[in-house]
Amino acid sequence: MKKFLLVLALVLIVAATSILAVSCNKNNSEIQEPQKTIVYLGDSIAEALIGPSPLSERDNYGYYALLGRTNGFKYYNHSVSGHKTSGSMMGEDIEGGMLALLQREGESATLMKTHIKEADIIHISILGNNLLQYDLGLLMLEVADPDFEEKYEAGKAANAENKTLINLLHDGGRATRYSVSKDQYGNRWEVNFNFPNSYQDICDIVSTLREMNPNAKIFFQKVYNPVFGGSKFLYSSLIQELAQITDDGRFGAEGTKITTIEQVRLVAQELLNKLNGMLDEYLENNPGSIYIIDANKAFDDYARTDVRNGKVYYGTLESNSADCKGADLMFSDWTHPSNLGHAVLAATTQAKFEELGLASPNALSVYKSIKVEQINRMYKDCEEFHTDVAIGLINGADSFEGVNFAYFNMVKGFTPKYGGEPQADTGTHFETTKRYSIKSKSSVAGYSYGFLSWVFEKDESYFEFTSDGKVHAQIKTKAIMPMLESILTTFNVDLDSVASTIYDIDLDDAVVEPYVVEMFPGFTLDHVVDSFNLMKDSLGLYLIGFDLEDEGIRSIIADIERTHKIPEDILDKIPEDFTFGIAFDGVYHIKTVKDAEGNERQAIYVGGAVANNPNTQPFMIFTIDEDEYGRESLKLSVEFIMVSLLLTLAA
Repeated sequence: MKKFLLVLALVLIVAATSILAVSCNKNNSEIQEPQKTIVYLGDSIAEALIGPSPLSERDNYGYYALLGRTNGFKYYNHSVSGHKTSGSMMGEDIEGGMLALLQREGESATLMKTHIKEADIIHISILGNNLLQYDLGLLMLEVADPDFEEKYEAGKAANAENKTLINLLHDGGRATRYSVSKDQYGNRWEVNFNFPNSYQDICDIVSTLREMNPNAKIFFQKVYNPVFGGSKFLYSSLIQELAQITDDGRFGAEGTKITTIEQVRLVAQELLNKLNGMLDEYLENNPGSIYIIDANKAFDDYARTDVRNGKVYYGTLESNSADCKGADLMFSDWTHPSNLGHAVLAATTQAKFEELGLASPNALSVYKSIKVEQINRMYKDCEEFHTDVAIGLINGADSFEGVNFAYFNMVKGFTPKYGGEPQADTGTHFETTKRYSIKSKSSVAGYSYGFLSWVFEKDESYFEFTSDGKVHAQIKTKAIMPMLESILTTFNVDLDSVASTIYDIDLDDAVVEPYVVEMFPGFTLDHVVDSFNLMKDSLGLYLIGFDLEDEGIRSIIADIERTHKIPEDILDKIPEDFTFGIAFDGVYHIKTVKDAEGNERQAIYVGGAVANNPNTQPFMIFTIDEDEYGRESLKLSVEFIMVSLLLTLAA
């Protein structure tokens, strides 16, 4: 039951997130003849679906695009949110991860393998999920143990019986520990670890890439330290457990308990040293085989510029607010880089490119033009914003770091104005309007769409492409209440008891502040309808399936605006025929693409400026094909929750 509801939520999320990324930058004036091709692989940090704020500026803030655009590279992002080096976040029995993706046979219109084969530079962000998909608190406690190093060294032996979790992180394997936190009865629950063989995965990833492309320069990006005062990783039970451990000198205060933010941050750093050390180990064993981008040092160097009373300030363990400079590098979920964090990653990698002679001599000038364009489009109409000063400071900067300092200091505290009509698509379109229905052979996280189709209205879930370059997509449920009652009855669960668990949730703390307000600045539950219109204005994404004029719906919205919580009488107010769906309006064009073997494919590029940019490709790409009956069909893969959509031309 729990797994099914998770999958239902993921289906709706993927419909949104697949579409969220298709609308990006509005400015292509800086495009130059591509000098080189760079391919990005790895996890969500590189994919940049979470981090850029607003999300519609992904191609102006994500470091993958900044490096590609400023250097005039052809740039292709084949990173996947949630990827570990190997293994799937969707379950131990599901194949997944970066290694499986690289070793998958076949090619689609996304041309991942072709781009890798043709790349001059391959940039990889991986390893973070090898930690973060497990219990980070337990890992930190293990590292903080004064006997850790002795246990870790003993655990390196192949036949060691008592391997530490960090040994298993390196070598792969399973273990069970007990949670730091306790349930309402004071009991700790079992936590299961099933680590991939991280070091061997790195070896296999490089080996696989070398088979595909013997000559590309391969860059691995280290994982940065996200622990600052206010971090969500610093939950109270972890802080209490750490405070029982005596610092053995590794964390800066030998003989004292681990009770300061400086000590706790160093505990996290020790853990990251073991994780990132696998890259150093690989390079030591294979000299000259890869290059390492030290994102960890870059973030720490930036954080250390916040000096107060002669001491670097990282915040405090007691504070729930992120009031130090280091925290500015972090998105509000405390996992992904913020706009500034992406800029620091771009500047750090750019410095390495310059050192190796890979950078464009015009890169700084182009970077300035990107930031000036953003100032003019998003901030010049903000009250009290000094446009001329901002542009002057940006144009006067003599480095990437200088541009970052000028731009982010000037825009801090201002809510950008964004959105508007999508840029017209100038490519080839279908001669007539075509609607494609989702086929039963589609799948989501291992579930066939045939299994899930009883949740969704078949005739109300489709993609439609018009002859003038417009695309409309939507997915819509059947009536929610009868369906939920049927599901819960099957599993002998009371609907009221399930609903009661969400009444006390503060929607600001749980959803809006960590994610929504960052992706859509200006979003507030004080004005629900207007706030959701921000999604439509900026990305063409909106909710469908219910009547805003319905008395019950209007009452629910009013209650949410007043309390920022789910109203306790929501079940009484939801209409019996209530449905829910997500829709998207945007633009598209058809493009003929050619793989490394010279085979041509027809693709549908969905998006605006990015789809028209000859130096890259959009997030959403359909492969035009035929089904087993010879009918025109489309294929779309969204890797990060293992969605494979097959669509057939509707009659």
